[in-house]
Amino acid sequence: MDEGQDFAGYDYDLLLALMGSCKNMTIVGDPRQQTYRTNNGQINSGYSNVFEFFDQRSSFPIDTTSLSVSYRCSNDIISLANKLFPELPKVVATKESDDISGGQVLKVKRSDFETWVQSRNSTPTILRYDKRTNVPDGYRVMNMGESKGLTLGDVAIIPTSDMRKWITGKPVNLSNGARAKLYVAITRASGDLIFLL
Repeated sequence: MDEGQDFAGYDYDLLLALMGSCKNMTIVGDPRQQTYRTNNGQINSGYSNVFEFFDQRSSFPIDTTSLSVSYRCSNDIISLANKLFPELPKVVATKESDDISGGQVLKVKRSDFETWVQSRNSTPTILRYDKRTNVPDGYRVMNMGESKGLTLGDVAIIPTSDMRKWITGKPVNLSNGARAKLYVAITRASGDLIFLL
């Protein structure tokens, strides 16, 4: 099963029952990308994700290293994304930044963005927290959570005020949801990653 990080509540009990009756079953997911939950009920709400549930309630093995690689992003981008979840095993880029077209992490003033884009060979996809964020016309725009699973070229992120603090190195306590959405947004870039500040 894929997207295991999105399961919650009764899902955990169902998965545990399925695993007890199946010869082989694998649940794959990345707790860093928990931008959605199947429910928000009280059942099993003490577990932050399905992996914590299985770690504490079953004897099934949990492998946190086999799939901890990125075939999409540069080392610079993955290194930044890893800082959002220092408590989890690091994801490793399979290619160095030099091997990927682009792969830089850039910061551009939001007021300079349209002029800056004109000097480039490609137009980035703009990722925002939600539809309340105003964006310039004429660009492909998506909400951060909606971009999950996609590989995009250059990505421009319009951060929330708390995300902006994190990006600029100021102290901030990002919510788990904000960290997950920012992680997803950062790791969509197969080219350059641009923060619009």
